[in-house]
Amino acid sequence: MIRDVEIRHAKIFKELYSQMKNKNLYKKAKEVEWICPACGYVSFDKKAWDECPLCQVKQGYCEVNLPKKFTILNKKKQKNV
Repeated sequence: MIRDVEIRHAKIFKELYSQMKNKNLYKKAKEVEWICPACGYVSFDKKAWDECPLCQVKQGYCEVNLPKKFTILNKKKQKNV
C-alpha cells in the first residue's frame, strides 16, 4: 500500500516538474479552477493570476491543477483492520 502511494507521488512530481520546465504550470489550454489557499478566492481562467486579487498572495501559492489521471482516487475495497 505504501509502495503504491509512493509510486503515485513520483508520477505527480514528474508531472509537476514537466509543467514547470515547459512553463505551463500556471497556464492551461482550457479554463480551470484556480484557488488561493490563503483566502479561498476562486477564479476560472486559462492562466492563474500573478497576485491574488483579493489578498495579494503571490502566484506560487495558487493551487495547481493536475490532470485527472492524478486526482482520481483508487476505489479498491480496503480490508477492515
